[in-house]
Amino acid sequence: MKSSVSNIVDFKQIPVPTSDLQIEIPSWQAVAQPLIDFAKLDYQKQTGQVIEKLEDHHIAVLDIPANSLADLKKMGSQVFQDRALQKRYYDCILPFILNFYANNTNTVLNDQELTAYTEDYLGQVKAYATKAKLSIEEYGQKVMGMKGSVMDQFKERAKEDFIFKLIAQDLFVNSEKVLSHDDYDAFINQQVLASGADEIDLRQNLSFEEFCQMYPEMHLGQAMADYYMEKIKFVINPQANLGQLL
Repeated sequence: MKSSVSNIVDFKQIPVPTSDLQIEIPSWQAVAQPLIDFAKLDYQKQTGQVIEKLEDHHIAVLDIPANSLADLKKMGSQVFQDRALQKRYYDCILPFILNFYANNTNTVLNDQELTAYTEDYLGQVKAYATKAKLSIEEYGQKVMGMKGSVMDQFKERAKEDFIFKLIAQDLFVNSEKVLSHDDYDAFINQQVLASGADEIDLRQNLSFEEFCQMYPEMHLGQAMADYYMEKIKFVINPQANLGQLL
């Protein structure tokens, strides 16, 4: 008996908490200030001149894609928005969605399949921990912010991931989409443009067959990220703690 899922809720209908869809900031000036401060220090380092504040004519000296202080503020705000949206989605919204699916989807789980997936998942976590020169427990506590039994939480996350993978595969099969080599080529080209990766290396490390296997989960994951990050709104609150957002 293979693992299977049914009664899948459309991800757009999942009751994500309203608080997770709002990011409070003290002001747009405050979120842009770190980049302005960095540019000011860079100008002083390059010219040897101490300045009280950064102005438009200082910007031209710097090797940055900005022509004015207004441009720099816009860049700083955009950099912050991109990072804050990613952090809010992956730290709060995605875990909520995975937990919701695990608890609200009819599942038939094959013990051997789940065990194999969990072992592989924990192996990846161990590799990350080793790279960070930490034990799995330390990695869970210091990097993931876990409290209590770290291993139990990682195993629960593995189960949630496994169920999500089943959901993605089920939705893909029901969509009746057939992947072609054109889809594969488009994905490779997108990765080359986005990250500057070597096309030959990408094709050697990811075959067409492997692409087809990972596509359902990748496609659903990207669709969810695009949908929810677009729904997140920034709200001005002078008392907001900027340091907690990044």
